[in-house]
Amino acid sequence: MKLNPQLFDAVAVFRELGWDGAEVSDVLSLPLGTSAQRARAVAGLQSGQWYQPKTDGHAYWYEGCTGVREKLLALFAVRCGVTPSRAAEVLESVDTAVIAAVVAERGADFAQDFIACCGRTRRRLWTKGLSTFGTALVFLVHDAHLPVPQDVEYLTDWSIVAARQMFRVNFEEAASHHVFPPKSTLLPRFLEHVRQAITAGVAITGPFGMVFTSATRVGRLERETAVDLAFSGLSTAIRPSERKEWAKIIVSELRCDPTEMLGRVDEIVPLVATGETTSVESFGIPLLSLVDDMVLPDLALAALYATAKKTLHRVIRALADRPVPSAAVIDALQPRLSELAQDASHKVAADLLASWGNQVEPEPKVEPAIVEWPETPPVWQLPAFHCDDVDVDKLVVLASRDFWPADVETERFFAALIRLAHTDLAATRAALRRCDIHRAQWKDFDEEFSLHDARTNALLACYHQIPCSLSTPSFVDLSITVADFAQRVREYAKAQVPVLLPDLVLALCRLRDAENASLVTIDPTVRIKPKHGMPFRATVAEVFTSFTAKPVESLPKRNPRCERFFHDDDQSFMASVSELLELESFSWCVDADHTTFPTNQTVSGYQLLWEKTTNRSLAHHALQVARSEKPFAPHVAINLLAVCRATTPEITEQCVTAALHAWQRGLIRPGATDFSCLDWAEKPSNVPSFVAALVELSPHGLLPVTWLVFDQILAYSARQPRLIPGTEQALAALEKFLPSVIAAVSTGHAPREVLTLPGLRAVANRRGTTKSTVAARRILRKVEG
Repeated sequence: MKLNPQLFDAVAVFRELGWDGAEVSDVLSLPLGTSAQRARAVAGLQSGQWYQPKTDGHAYWYEGCTGVREKLLALFAVRCGVTPSRAAEVLESVDTAVIAAVVAERGADFAQDFIACCGRTRRRLWTKGLSTFGTALVFLVHDAHLPVPQDVEYLTDWSIVAARQMFRVNFEEAASHHVFPPKSTLLPRFLEHVRQAITAGVAITGPFGMVFTSATRVGRLERETAVDLAFSGLSTAIRPSERKEWAKIIVSELRCDPTEMLGRVDEIVPLVATGETTSVESFGIPLLSLVDDMVLPDLALAALYATAKKTLHRVIRALADRPVPSAAVIDALQPRLSELAQDASHKVAADLLASWGNQVEPEPKVEPAIVEWPETPPVWQLPAFHCDDVDVDKLVVLASRDFWPADVETERFFAALIRLAHTDLAATRAALRRCDIHRAQWKDFDEEFSLHDARTNALLACYHQIPCSLSTPSFVDLSITVADFAQRVREYAKAQVPVLLPDLVLALCRLRDAENASLVTIDPTVRIKPKHGMPFRATVAEVFTSFTAKPVESLPKRNPRCERFFHDDDQSFMASVSELLELESFSWCVDADHTTFPTNQTVSGYQLLWEKTTNRSLAHHALQVARSEKPFAPHVAINLLAVCRATTPEITEQCVTAALHAWQRGLIRPGATDFSCLDWAEKPSNVPSFVAALVELSPHGLLPVTWLVFDQILAYSARQPRLIPGTEQALAALEKFLPSVIAAVSTGHAPREVLTLPGLRAVANRRGTTKSTVAARRILRKVEG
C-alpha cells in the first residue's frame, strides 16, 4: 500500500485544530473543524499507509512518516468520518474505553459495522488473549445497547472479559490499554451472550468453556437451561474436541443420567454416528439398555461404527445384555455384526449373532492382484528450456499463477513478457492490467525479502527496458550454461543498458558449468544497476570472473523445517560478488532450494515439506524437482514421495504426477531413499498417511522403490524403544505386495535380495506378542516358505 498523496494535508488539518500534542483522554472534547476541514482530513486519511519500511541490511521495521502521533491521528480520522473498515485498520492500542466512546459517537450502524470489521481482521496474538479492541467492543455492545453480534471473534473477547470480571479467571495478561467493563454491566445480558455464543459456534474448549462451567457451578445458569444449551452446543459443534468437551460438561458437570437423556435420543443418535469414543461411551452405550425396539436399530447401528475397538466391544456386550430383540432389529443389525465377525479380533460379534440364532458365514478369500515389477528406467536426457511465441491472452494466462516458487512456467512468463514488450508495449501493459487484483503489488518495489522477490520486482519494473533476463534458464531444471550467459550479456552490450543486480546474482547461482568460464568471453563494458542510484563501478565481466573462479560447490546445511534461506551471515558463497560491488551484504536473503541452485543436491529438496494444511506452492516445487538432471540424493527422494500424502485433491494429484515423472525419468532409484529424513524432522511423523501414499503409488510402476521403503520404515521402527505409529500399516503393505514381489523374483524381474527384508526380520525378532510382531512373524514365514 502506498502513501496517500493527500495524507500530509490531512495532517496539516490535524495540527490546525490543536490535536497535535493533545492527550488521548481529551479526544472527545477536541474540535473537528468545519465541514471543509473534515472533508480534507477524510480524503487524506481514508486510504494509504502511515508507515514506511526501513532496513539496515540486517533487519526490517516500519517507521511512522506523518510526524505526529499516529494513535491520535487514528482517533481523529474516526471522528472526522472514515469508514468502519478503515477505522478497524488504523486504530491502535489506546485506552479501549476511549475507542468505544469515539466509535459510539458515530452511531449504532457505524458501531455494528466496526465490530464486524474487527472480527474479520482477527487481531489477536494469543488464542486465549484479548484482541486489540476486545474490551472496547464489549463496552460498545453493552453501553450502546447494540444487538449481540453473531461473531466468533467478538464473543471470544466477551468470554475472556466475562471470565475475568464475573468469575475471576484470567487467561492471558491483558495489555495495559485494555479497560474492563464492571460486572454490573455484564450481568443483565449474560444469558443473551451465552445463547449467541452457542449459536455462533464459539469453541467450548476455549475461554467460553470456562465461562459456561463456572456459570453452572455458581447458579448463574439454571440447570435446566444449562442442559438445553449444552445439548444445543453439542449438536452444533464441528470439531471432535469440542464435542468431547460438551459431553464432559453434560455428564460430569450437569450430571445427566441415561433416563434424562432418553428424551433426547433423536439428538443423540447423530452424535453417536460420528463413531467418536466419547459420544458412543457417554450417550450410546448407556441408552442401549433403555431404548425400545423402535429406536434400537438406529442407535445400535450408529454405535457399531465406533472407531475404537475397546468401545466397539463394549457396544456389543451392551447389546448382549439386553433380551433377544425382535426379528426386525436382528435383520437390521446382522449385516454390520457379520462384517465385524469376519475379523478374528471381533469374536464377540460372532458370539452375539450366535446367541440370537444366526451363524456367520466366512467371506470367500480373494487372491490379491499381481502388481508389475518394472525395470528401473534410465536417467533422462535433460530437455532445453524454451518459450513459445505468446500473445496477450497467453501472457495473461501465464501471469495468473503465483511467481513463487520459481519454476519453468514462471520463467516462461518473464521471457514472454520481455519479448512481447519489445514488439507491442501497449498490448503488454494492457495484459498486465487484466491480471488478478493482487498483481497491484507489482508497483510496490520496497519490500523484498528474498532474492526471488528482488528479481521479480526488478524485472517487472524494467521489463520494457532490457533485452532479456540473464537468469532465464538454459534447461528445464532452471540451470544456465556459461555460453548462454555470455550471449545474453552481449545483448545488453548491444542495447547499451546495465543488467539488474538480482537478475545477475540469480543467474550466477544457476550456472551449471562454471568450470567452462575460461572458454567464453564476457563483454567488459556492461555495468550493473542497483535498485536505486548509479551503476556499480564493477562490471558484469569482473563479477563473473571472480564468481566462477570459486564456483559454488558446497552450501551451508539448513534445517528446511525452519531455515529455507541463506541470510547475511551465511552467504559466504556470494562474498566475491558483494566485495567487488563494495556492499557489506545484499538487502535480501537467498532462497536455499532448487530454484536458486538447480544443480546442487544439498538443497535440492528443501522445499519438499509436506503439511496437513493447504500449500499450493508444494505441488509447483514437486513438479520442478522432478525436472532435475541427476538422480536424487536419498533425502530428496524420500521427501518427494512424502509430499504425495493426501491434502487437497488438486495438490495431491500434482505431487503424485511429480513422483511418477521422477521415476519415469530415472531420478528415483530403488534403495536410494532415507526414511530417517522424512519431512526433515528428527523423528518421523504422519507415517500411516505416508504408507498409504506409497501403497497408492506402488501399482503405477514404483513398487521397486516403495517395497524397500516399507522395509526401511520397519527397520527404523525396530530400533525404537516402542514401535512407531505406521508400523502396522507398513507390515500390511508388505503383506499385500509380497505375492507380486515373489512372482517378480521367480521370473527374474526382481533380484532375490529384495526378499532379504532386514526391517521385517528386526520387527519379527522383537520380544512379545504385539499385533505388529505377530504379523511380522506371519509375513516372514511366507517369505521363507
